[in-house]
Amino acid sequence: MHLMKVIAAIFLLSSAARAAEYGDLWKFHKGAPPQKFSIGSHQSVADLLIQLGPSGAFVMTVLIKDTRATVADLRFDSYALHLFNIQSLPQGTLFSAEISRKDTKAFVHGLTSALEGELTTDGGAKTQISLAGTSSAVDALNAYAASNDLALPPPFTPNRPAKDELAADMQALTFMKSAHPAAVDEIASCARTSTVRLPKPISPNDMKQAFLACSEAREAFRMLCAEGMPNSACLGAASAVFLGFSGG
Repeated sequence: MHLMKVIAAIFLLSSAARAAEYGDLWKFHKGAPPQKFSIGSHQSVADLLIQLGPSGAFVMTVLIKDTRATVADLRFDSYALHLFNIQSLPQGTLFSAEISRKDTKAFVHGLTSALEGELTTDGGAKTQISLAGTSSAVDALNAYAASNDLALPPPFTPNRPAKDELAADMQALTFMKSAHPAAVDEIASCARTSTVRLPKPISPNDMKQAFLACSEAREAFRMLCAEGMPNSACLGAASAVFLGFSGG
């Protein structure tokens, strides 16, 4: 991400957001091209901007309106983010940090689950950051990602065409067989155990009950899989393992 483009985006966002002083302070902005979208907020203590970085992970950029600031940390609910000092500017100090792909779900949850976050700067000084509008901004991004088929880290899932779903599920299954073979084996074992005594042919209701009996194994599979793959593909891959070993 080019530094001057980030700075320019923050100040464009600032002027646009002043009109929302008594409404939602966080707004979603479409991008051109689509992957240049942003979620941002203009507040008295800082301008905050969330964008997609070159690596495919989200990047949080914060312009703290204090030229003396040298360190900064953000906390949204239970999620803490250490910000790195990028540059001192006449308007304040620019900080930035990348949210790893595996942490995106926790970051989004923290951002949308509380009314306020907390910004800590030099000497432990703490300032409240309003999170008003974060839920609607994230919902807007989710819909935008689906309509533009953007490959974002979980919990965002692109709206893949139906013909691509099976390929994505199989990709997730291949990933799990390599990265977490024990989770694959656990579902397979549960499928065999749950269906071995069922009459043949197995009725849809019998299969449903067997499927539900393996919910714990499937959820463990899904959580491990979602660390590196889209959640919808992980659900499909878990079902594929179950059906492949259930005799259904």
